Amino acid sequence: MSEQPKKKTALRFGIAVVVILLLAGSYLLLWRHIGNTMEQAQHDAAYAQFTLGDAVYEECDLSVVQMYAPEITGITKEICGTDAGKATFSDAEYPLCRLAALEDAGKKDGILLMEYGEKLRCYELTGFTALADAPSIADVCEAYEIGSAEDIVSVTIAEADGTKIDEMTEKADIAAFYDKFTALGDCLSEAEQAKAYYDAYEEKYGKTDDFTLEGATLTPNSDTAKEQGYALWGDGICIVGIRLANGLQICDMVYAPVPKLVTVFGCYRLETPFFS
Repeated sequence: MSEQPKKKTALRFGIAVVVILLLAGSYLLLWRHIGNTMEQAQHDAAYAQFTLGDAVYEECDLSVVQMYAPEITGITKEICGTDAGKATFSDAEYPLCRLAALEDAGKKDGILLMEYGEKLRCYELTGFTALADAPSIADVCEAYEIGSAEDIVSVTIAEADGTKIDEMTEKADIAAFYDKFTALGDCLSEAEQAKAYYDAYEEKYGKTDDFTLEGATLTPNSDTAKEQGYALWGDGICIVGIRLANGLQICDMVYAPVPKLVTVFGCYRLETPFFS
């Protein structure tokens, strides 16, 4: 199986543990409910992603499809275009078709539809297998066929919760963004990423013993330091989306101006701020 592109990651200091309490008297009923829920979740997860050629597709809903074709109001046979091959899973292969709205406009297959019995399942192109291992920004641009500012239609800036802040559509603004984006360079190592967070904290609070940096591990030495660090590093953070002329989109790029990092398939040092 091809290695999948790395998901965007953020610095974490712990993992929450979920505890399920099975109450006496309702044990069998509750366990049956949990068992059915887990079985359904496993079934859904089995069809959550597939690779077609070098492209990686992840299941999505109508709201995502509408990001590519706003005029679509429902997932029906009427939105299907021509045959796009088959999606291969562990149990079977399922027919794929293109999204007619993108196909008719001469765009690439940012969305594919899979025939699953009487149902259509929607999938969005979210990356390429070539971007699986610490790609440079040049690699990202090559995969998405970004060769100049003319290849970018718009740049969307949103809060971490998805609330839209602004959208760039002016050519001059997009050209300036393109120059800064393509200057991001090579992917940072985990140690370099940890150092960026550490340096940002030190720049704000001076040299302290609040954190211990050892290689790629940044450890808070108190709850106060941990809270201060999160608050500092999260200041000004936003989510950036790039809509391309070829019909593809780069979504969920994390822009963190305080540690001066940008995360998209890898993590990159931000030399010049994207936005004011």
